[in-house]
Amino acid sequence: SQLVLTQLPSNPSGVPYKLTSLILAECHQVMDESLIWFIKYCPGILNLDLSHCIKLTSISMHLSHGGIPNLKRLQTLSLRMLYKLDSTGLAAVVSSCVNLQQLDLGGCSKAEDSVLLMLGARCRLLERLNLDSCTKITDEGVISFIEALSIGGQPHLSKLNLKGCRQLTDRCLQSLNSIPSLRSIDLGKLPLISSTALCAVCRHNPQLTTLRISYVEPLSSDEILDSILPLRSLCKLDLAQCR
Repeated sequence: SQLVLTQLPSNPSGVPYKLTSLILAECHQVMDESLIWFIKYCPGILNLDLSHCIKLTSISMHLSHGGIPNLKRLQTLSLRMLYKLDSTGLAAVVSSCVNLQQLDLGGCSKAEDSVLLMLGARCRLLERLNLDSCTKITDEGVISFIEALSIGGQPHLSKLNLKGCRQLTDRCLQSLNSIPSLRSIDLGKLPLISSTALCAVCRHNPQLTTLRISYVEPLSSDEILDSILPLRSLCKLDLAQCR
């Protein structure tokens, strides 16, 4: 966590490095300039983990206005707990990642609906999305995301984490009722959703293998049973603190 990159080489030859995976998770001293250097000289990066790099700010301010071309090959990206990144910076990164398959925005408290709209429009191959504790996300953002992702065919989305997105209501859950690719969903800590909407999600997605609805109340035993009965493929069920 004490990695400090203060004197980055200039790479006068301009020859790109062959790096395909860069994991800087919990390197708390990594600054914007360091990340920019890697993006500039390592155009082949497929996996980028920046989780808990808490000094990173709005990356878009430091990069070209036309997006970030060297991120076009990126398939997996973790920006978990980058609470200094605002929606403008997040949208700029997302707009460049047209081949993105997995994205972790957990704890990005400044992420807003505009990020989801850009994500749905640009990242059509997305399979996994974590929005855990993105508290500014609303129904409109999730609905627009699903609609944009579905244009031209069924989305590839298989795993969706909406835990702690506390502004979400039953309207949001209705948009999840027909996603054939969906296998795992986390709807924990959503105080505004009803048991009826939860049951509908389960009923319309019998292919689910993982369901997490922890800290949802009130939820009776009968309602729990009604929810899980259609899920013949279910392997993991989290009902922690459901009262």
